[in-house]
Amino acid sequence: MVRFSSFITLSIFALCCITMSSAVQIANPASEYCVQQGGTLETVKDEQGNQVGMCRLPDGRLVDEWDYFRSQNDPDYVPETDNKPASCQAVFKN
Repeated sequence: MVRFSSFITLSIFALCCITMSSAVQIANPASEYCVQQGGTLETVKDEQGNQVGMCRLPDGRLVDEWDYFRSQNDPDYVPETDNKPASCQAVFKN
């Protein structure tokens, strides 16, 4: 009986450990894409004080990481920046 109780206790503990490890956060796809393309990640604050994820591209341009990520999936979507985080915005070509 003691062996059975020990087995059950150990099994429950093992199950809890497995459940905890599956709660690992999923990486931000826009951040991952930036790094895969040779960029570096920067976090800046916009005019309202919100944190914004930016991607410093290998050519030195600073773009919003989500704009950059989306621009690779829609040929009409273009990220624009003048290296000022508050003015980073996406535009669609007409």
